[in-house]
Amino acid sequence: MLRRLPRSRRIPAIACAPSPRHRSDSSSSMSSSSSCAPLADVFAASVAETSRVPITKVAHEIWRRQRREPGDDYVDLTVGHAKDTVVLARMANEGEGGGRVFGFDIQNIHQASANLKSELSPSEYGAVELHEMCHSLIQDVLPPAPESRVAIVVGNLGYLPGAESDKTVKTQPETTIVALRQAAALLRPGGIISLLCYVGHEGGALEHQSVLKEAERLQDSGSYSFYHFDRSPLCPKLVIVQKNCVN
Repeated sequence: MLRRLPRSRRIPAIACAPSPRHRSDSSSSMSSSSSCAPLADVFAASVAETSRVPITKVAHEIWRRQRREPGDDYVDLTVGHAKDTVVLARMANEGEGGGRVFGFDIQNIHQASANLKSELSPSEYGAVELHEMCHSLIQDVLPPAPESRVAIVVGNLGYLPGAESDKTVKTQPETTIVALRQAAALLRPGGIISLLCYVGHEGGALEHQSVLKEAERLQDSGSYSFYHFDRSPLCPKLVIVQKNCVN
């Protein structure tokens, strides 16, 4: 059953000049296991190696460096044109495969499905479930942990890019924070949430600050760590939340 609720999406990535303002807002004391490793080194290496490319590519490199296992689940909170969904679907089918990808958006979902079908192999495409509903309702679709083994949750905040898109339909701080909290509860140990916050539109800076505040709250709980990459004032901000590994 498809539901339409207020929410939407992203602004195009801006290739900003690199700056030394790579900032980790937490130190990690997590231990390594087969599917669980601290993100600090991964984050630093990814940023160092991709400092002259768009921040979207930095995010993709961090996802790829994550330790993943067969059967891990993946979530795209803001499907849009399905570019990130394609990346996740390919990750889910690496090696032994068996992973699932859950995608959410309140608009453009049929075009997104067509884009996926043209980009993915049949097995990759078959691993994707698209839901035309608000990302604040992901717990209505995914079973609770540990039945869900969510390794990576991604989202691009703002509005859907494109000449024909409705720029008045944007992600909102209230529903984004609900989605962030629900996603955090679904992560397996070592799993991450990767949010790109676009601040160049009305309301974008407020949403970014709301995400940072919630990330700090999650970190203060003792169960999560978070990392923040901010190149310059008008560039998109990358916020990564990781569920701490179990010792």
